[in-house]
Amino acid sequence: MIPAISDEILESDWAMPMLGSVGMEIWRPPVGGNDAITQTIHAIQIFERLGYLAYGFTEQTQSWLFRAGWHEDLVGDMATAVPDHEAFFDTFTLMAAAAAHTSTIFLGTVTDCFRRPPSVLAQTLLTLDHISRGRAHLVLGTGENKQFLPYGLERPTDKPNSRLEEAVRIMKALMASPDPVTLDTKFWRVEDALIGLQPYNPEVTPPIVLAGGGERLMKAAARVADGVHSYFPGSYANQIESWERDLATLREEAERVGRDPASLQVNPFSMCTVLCENDNQVERALESNYLKMMVLNFTPTGRHWREWGSVHPLGDDWMLSQTHRSTKFNRDEVAKAVGQVTGNDIQQMMYTGTPEDVAKRAAPWFQASGATAVPLTLHGNASVLILPELRELAEDGLPRWHHLNLRYVKALNEILARP
Repeated sequence: MIPAISDEILESDWAMPMLGSVGMEIWRPPVGGNDAITQTIHAIQIFERLGYLAYGFTEQTQSWLFRAGWHEDLVGDMATAVPDHEAFFDTFTLMAAAAAHTSTIFLGTVTDCFRRPPSVLAQTLLTLDHISRGRAHLVLGTGENKQFLPYGLERPTDKPNSRLEEAVRIMKALMASPDPVTLDTKFWRVEDALIGLQPYNPEVTPPIVLAGGGERLMKAAARVADGVHSYFPGSYANQIESWERDLATLREEAERVGRDPASLQVNPFSMCTVLCENDNQVERALESNYLKMMVLNFTPTGRHWREWGSVHPLGDDWMLSQTHRSTKFNRDEVAKAVGQVTGNDIQQMMYTGTPEDVAKRAAPWFQASGATAVPLTLHGNASVLILPELRELAEDGLPRWHHLNLRYVKALNEILARP
């Protein structure tokens, strides 16, 4: 049985062993060996104790990085601190364990609509809803080839957003009805389908928001989902005008189908940031090969790099969802690509600086989304791997990275509160 969190755990050397930029579920730390699940859950309990609103997982079988690049020659001590960086736990199982050992923090994951049929996803989400007592949510997209093709799984390319919309419609119907459901569907047959399990709160089904961007996805979200979610600034190539156009489409379509646009969640909280205490840390971050590997996959296509006068080292047609595999390229090839990434490329994809500087750059994305304040959520996660001193405790006994998050949220909310 996992013990309750204690001051000794908060102050221990491994209190934050897996705080990274993708999600704690992916790494088995060297300390503790087979005790990695215990450590992971303790880390989530620490987030809860520190007052964080939510923790977001990502369901991965291959990471956003390159396996050959995870070597001391390129990422230094990170390769020692996290030697098994692609040792992914099953996300839904881990969420259940975390939900059973927390009480207030919200838990969600980003996954796709194809690896599991809608009925299975609906039952899983309802189960997590009960274990967490209403704290589970789902972010659903069309997936990435790296999770499918190496494993012999099919990722349909014909009308993917239409399939995504239908999947959400089926899930919503199954979760809301105590009786058998029959739907007029195109991609999944639903005839006398029944999931007798009802939501933890019978009046509220667990939220499902759609991941991504673009006109078709926004219209689908407006029709069937609870909102939209993306990561910024990378998924929009640092072009806030594209985000504003998408939000206009979302709201117009919601009104067209008789839904209140204000009822839809718009989540700009996945700001990809690296929070630093001083200029020296900023300089170190912008030289980090870890960040350079990350940003190779942070735009919709390699072609988008041309918008700020750069050229993507892997070509215009490089895409996270289509061409990326973590197993592609050897160490020399990864090193060559990483060597072509500049500090400006990083700044276009992951805002890097002091909390106050980053808040100024991030604020317009929140303002476009209609946010007037943001809660305490995780920001600058990558900072801890790049700048290990941020794992140290400050004079008040709390982690230095936590103080950076507090400064960032304070600065951001001060900007959002201005007329």
